[in-house]
Amino acid sequence: AAIDVLDILHETREALQKPEQERARKITIASGKTLAHSVLPGLMAGVQRSLPAFQLKVITTTLNYGVDMLGDGEVDFLLCHAHEPLYAKIDNPNYRCRRVGADKLVAVSAPVAPGGRHPRFAVPKLASDPPVPFLAYADSMSLGRILHDKLRGLCEVPLLQTTYESDLADALHAMARQGFGLAWLPHTLVEPDLRDGRLVRADGARNDIHMEIRLYQSVGNTKPLAREVWSRIEAYAAK
Repeated sequence: AAIDVLDILHETREALQKPEQERARKITIASGKTLAHSVLPGLMAGVQRSLPAFQLKVITTTLNYGVDMLGDGEVDFLLCHAHEPLYAKIDNPNYRCRRVGADKLVAVSAPVAPGGRHPRFAVPKLASDPPVPFLAYADSMSLGRILHDKLRGLCEVPLLQTTYESDLADALHAMARQGFGLAWLPHTLVEPDLRDGRLVRADGARNDIHMEIRLYQSVGNTKPLAREVWSRIEAYAAK
């Protein structure tokens, strides 16, 4: 009877430890929706090749929620766009970050005629220019914050008439291709369209908005796997 009880205790202990072991081999990343499919796969492919197998969970979210989840310990990393310090809540000694890529926001529009080179909606530069329909990011998006910070130096903002707003860059991309308005979109997203003529530049390349792609981690994260992944990220960022 005692042996049977010991066997049951061992089985129970193994059953209780298994979830903890599974959590220990799991990494959770909060990411912007666009970055989740444009940057994250390549980034993590290099990391996973140099480590024993582990489970990767990606939560696509807005910048505000992503920062909160990182601060609350709900995720191990945050992947986002940035061009300057995001704000004191995360750009402080409690967090570390690495630049893992770069992109730029490009003003684009559908062409006046299929295959043409002239934009249907150009960036308004003068107060006398006609207003243009504007495809806007939701304020919660890091891309929206970056664009908002730079717009006044690039155009006559009052002439941008918001006709569509979304928290998904892919949605703005689709609307721009259909000719619904002017949008500032990541170059990595629109490069094929610019090459094939489905979209054209609505402003000069000198006015592109350059930005970094950053990965953040809480300094207080003591998970061994998270530390291993961060060391690989640092090696990746140093290339």
